[in-house]
Amino acid sequence: MEYKDPHKQDEISIDFILSFRNHPDLQKLDTKTIEIINKLCINNKKYKNNNETAHNMILKNPKLQNKKDNIENKVNLILNKLSENNIDNLLLEFINNIGQISFDEYNSIQKAFYMKIISEINFVKIYLKFFISINFIYNKVQNYNMELFISLIETKFYYDYTDNLVLSDDCKFLADMNTESYRINNQTIIRNLNTMNIFNNEIIEECKNVLYKQTKYLSDIYYWFQFYNITNNDMEVINKILGGDNIMTRDRILLESLTKPSNKKEEAINEVKKIEVPKDVLLLEISNILDEYLLMDCIDDVVYFIEKKCIDALSKNKFCYNLIERYSNNEDKLLDLLKTLLIMEVINKNNINNGITIYKKKTNYNENKIKNIKNIM
Repeated sequence: MEYKDPHKQDEISIDFILSFRNHPDLQKLDTKTIEIINKLCINNKKYKNNNETAHNMILKNPKLQNKKDNIENKVNLILNKLSENNIDNLLLEFINNIGQISFDEYNSIQKAFYMKIISEINFVKIYLKFFISINFIYNKVQNYNMELFISLIETKFYYDYTDNLVLSDDCKFLADMNTESYRINNQTIIRNLNTMNIFNNEIIEECKNVLYKQTKYLSDIYYWFQFYNITNNDMEVINKILGGDNIMTRDRILLESLTKPSNKKEEAINEVKKIEVPKDVLLLEISNILDEYLLMDCIDDVVYFIEKKCIDALSKNKFCYNLIERYSNNEDKLLDLLKTLLIMEVINKNNINNGITIYKKKTNYNENKIKNIKNIM
């Protein structure tokens, strides 16, 4: 895959830049632009982007590795607060908290963005918009690009749909993302990058052809065409696939639905019992605020979140369920949080009991953890 770098341009001479100083329309920079440039230029250092020896030393240095982990945490904390209305403010916060960084640290940021987007695909548009703004700034100031981010998307796609692809050490984590939802989410990222003109139509054709040639996940062809028009040539290819042997019933129903008139598609889809159900956005937000609490130990943000986002009993029940489920997975610090919220009357015993009821519907719930919760009530 090749992608269109949105920041690539011809080299500009210093004389050309200096010629701007007398231009009447360029006498005053936007305040936010000045602030961003100042943040990035404080204690300016030159980093070697392509020094393989330096790269290996960074990977072997535990202190620098911890710093990279901290950068990923900072990225996630900022993204947890992101919305359409606060992109500019969070850009400044991002620069203020992270500032100028090495090439390897910028790769850590790209990985953090990719992990966040593919795991929380409901927010793909706003996350990508924010990431491209971040990349624009770092490209201008430190000459970094989004190569690793694109590489992760490409590697994930080929690893899903082709055989014998060996993952590099930097990409081995992709092997754990082996469910249908992750495959479809990666497709969604590709589609959005195409819409934003970062991936061109040749890339889209390449992806489609890869999907046609594979036989492991035929139903993924159906998901691809939820966002793209089917041509007559596509119909011929799909019918040829349907004429093959050993197609699973679910795959056949989904692919056949693509060849049916629009009013018949819904009937076909209703036959499929295991189609992915969209994730609950509130549960994702609850999970984000709990992540933030575990990292920052700030209960005020949790209280504010409940007051603003969990305004009814049902939402508070969901909050308690999510907290209880995570506490049962050995995040023991959350028991103290639950107790404090109860004392502060931010939640009540009914919310906790209802959360326990939802949690106990799981097949492998932890009875000892439930007893610990009941002891604080």
